[in-house]
Amino acid sequence: TDTASNSTTGNSQPTRPSQSADDGVNYPRTSDPPPTTPAATPTFFTIKVGVRADNTNNGWTNSGLVVRKGQRLKISASGRVSLGRGRFSLPGGVSTIPDNDKLMRNEATGALIAVIGDDNDDFILIGPRREFVAQRDGVLFLGVNEGDLTDNTGNYDIVIEAEAGGGSSRP
Repeated sequence: TDTASNSTTGNSQPTRPSQSADDGVNYPRTSDPPPTTPAATPTFFTIKVGVRADNTNNGWTNSGLVVRKGQRLKISASGRVSLGRGRFSLPGGVSTIPDNDKLMRNEATGALIAVIGDDNDDFILIGPRREFVAQRDGVLFLGVNEGDLTDNTGNYDIVIEAEAGGGSSRP
């Protein structure tokens, strides 16, 4: 009989400490902080876009992304485009090519640029990489900073990382 009660006591002891440990530690509460961690470290989703260097669509490529004011964006670019007349550019542009007709006159010719919305001239220099916070709502358009796009060929390969759930809906 002692052996039976010892085995019963032995069987019940491992159960009791784990139950009391569960109650004492309150494991469901320890799972509560992780939802606040993603808010502190936002998640991003990725979009890949090819930006044409020519005058298709008036020189702008629609990224397919509608951004919200306050949304964080990370854009990186690679590739090489022809600006015509034997001139080539990487996404950072070429500062030694004069061009009085480019949209961002103080930035390098052939550089990757962006604009949010189709109703403003608030151009954003992207170059090979840029992180920024959207200053308005609208579709993100990408293009090449050059005045004469008619003789351009090629495209830049773009990776856009956009903050998920970012923007004006956040406090």
